[in-house]
Amino acid sequence: MKKIQLIASILSLFCGSLYAQKIVPPLSMDTLARVGSSVITERDLIERIELMPWEGKEKPKQYDSSKIKALNSLVAERLLAIEGKHLNIGTDEISEIKIRGMEKMFVRDELFKHEVKQKVTVSENEIRNGLAKFAWQLHIAAIAVQSRSSGDSLVKMLQKNISLAKIFTSIRPNYITAVETVQVNFGGLDTLFENAVYAIGKKKFSRPFISDTYGWTVAALLDRGTNPVYEKMNAGDRRIRVDEVIRQKKETIAARRYFTKIMSPQKAKIDSALFFSVEKALRTILVEDSSRHRSKGFYAIMTEDVDLLLTTFRSDLQRSFVELSERPLLLGEAIEATRNLRFGFPSLDENAFIRALNVHFRTVIESELMSREGYRQNLQYSENVQHDLQSWSNYFTSRYLMWRVNDSVTVSNDELLLGVRSSIPSIGSLYEVNIQEVLCDSLTTAMKVLEEYSRGSSLSQLAKTYSKRAEWKECGGVSQFIPLNRYSNISCRAFLADTGTMVGPIKTDEGYSLFKVIGKKNNGDVNIPSTDSVIINIKNNLLGRKRARSMSIYVSDLAKNYTVDIRYEKLPSVTIQPANMFTRRMIGFGGIITATPILYPNWEWMKEYRNAEKILP
Repeated sequence: MKKIQLIASILSLFCGSLYAQKIVPPLSMDTLARVGSSVITERDLIERIELMPWEGKEKPKQYDSSKIKALNSLVAERLLAIEGKHLNIGTDEISEIKIRGMEKMFVRDELFKHEVKQKVTVSENEIRNGLAKFAWQLHIAAIAVQSRSSGDSLVKMLQKNISLAKIFTSIRPNYITAVETVQVNFGGLDTLFENAVYAIGKKKFSRPFISDTYGWTVAALLDRGTNPVYEKMNAGDRRIRVDEVIRQKKETIAARRYFTKIMSPQKAKIDSALFFSVEKALRTILVEDSSRHRSKGFYAIMTEDVDLLLTTFRSDLQRSFVELSERPLLLGEAIEATRNLRFGFPSLDENAFIRALNVHFRTVIESELMSREGYRQNLQYSENVQHDLQSWSNYFTSRYLMWRVNDSVTVSNDELLLGVRSSIPSIGSLYEVNIQEVLCDSLTTAMKVLEEYSRGSSLSQLAKTYSKRAEWKECGGVSQFIPLNRYSNISCRAFLADTGTMVGPIKTDEGYSLFKVIGKKNNGDVNIPSTDSVIINIKNNLLGRKRARSMSIYVSDLAKNYTVDIRYEKLPSVTIQPANMFTRRMIGFGGIITATPILYPNWEWMKEYRNAEKILP
């Protein structure tokens, strides 16, 4: 079979870490709750609501109650996760591929910590030199030249005090390839350039040097002033900032070296038939809704696209996709890896798309190989990896079980009718129905009318003959448009029925009503929803409340079946930063993920649980 050769290349390297803690009994001092055989610690709670949005934590009056609600919600999640695992939820092939993909990512991140982050140090001398640079903001003329000798020629002119203006406008040497005025602050991406310009002495120009941005360069100092960021910081914050900048740069260099060491002996071959099948499916997804996928000049792969690809290729997920030295990378593993590597395509043109996808899958292979090195070092058993993986596994399993429970909850027609009636105070005058009714004196008469109508009798004639509703009788039972708050017993039913359908017989205070729905409308206000929309809204509100109630009862029952011990008295000592923010976590050796799973608000179950305890004999 034809293969596409993929050669490893150096990736942009990202560093990131998140605190983690192994969750094992017996109870530790920071334990907030025991759920079954597992515990919830202070750190678990802090991770889930400090790094992600959580309602109430930013409001002083709700601060304490928000922590209680969060802890109850975390207990609910753990209960659902335990039950879900007993029910074998999340054990299907695609779910296992997803969890395995997360484990690989956490292993790769742990490898970065072990081989890069923990080995980087910053000396006191480096801090002092960094502070000296941080204090100044420089305005530089970056002059790109063809070679070192060209740079030497330019420096000789500058040494003779020939102005830059004269050099650029009059002399105009042909070895100058570009000139750019730049503002330089400590901590820029081009370290070589930064080091050279901060070393410029009294002569105000540098010797020729190689820059990542411009190649061979001569830098001329145009102006020098105090860095405004530096001025706003105190001495301690300045030191922290400098340490962070130096550390990150050294980590990047160390990561590149380690990455090259692992990648250099590696080779990989991709199955071309599967590659082009995935390319076609993915490009179709992006083309069909290109505007939604367009972001910052690229067409991005979204997480739902990955889910769709996994479903589309369900029968091929275990097929070998990439040949590697130890074992092949399976198609399902390769597709899942795209979820957190943030791929984008500059064009949806077929040839350009194929080229970009080839590069993206090369990155997938590189990430896989770095993860395998982490597994070789048994980093999958580390506290950090186990904690992170368990946190996400509990989240996914609990959500899957929640969806299953919620899917079993429905709203009946009678419940929807009650919902519309309860909404009459707010919508009764905004919506109208037009019906053709026969109001009968008895059920027997109503059934007789219905039988005659089914045989072809005119409803208008039947209304004139049998209806007790005098105000509509002469019009053949036609009500014209009436608001829902009038004759609500029948108007609400008409509002829910499809136009053209017969409804009834319905028992009312006046008798038995049998009617046909002629029309429905709002009162003409363009700012209110359509009739169909308001019905959907009412039904969804009812469904939401019913599901919430059902979930509370379900979790409460789980709490009775499993050992639950919540230590609310420890919450006052738990400090949560009040700012609401959405935090992302950068993964070492590439990748990005939500810092922690978003905690689903699920605390109402505690009321059910306590009420049940009160009525126990």
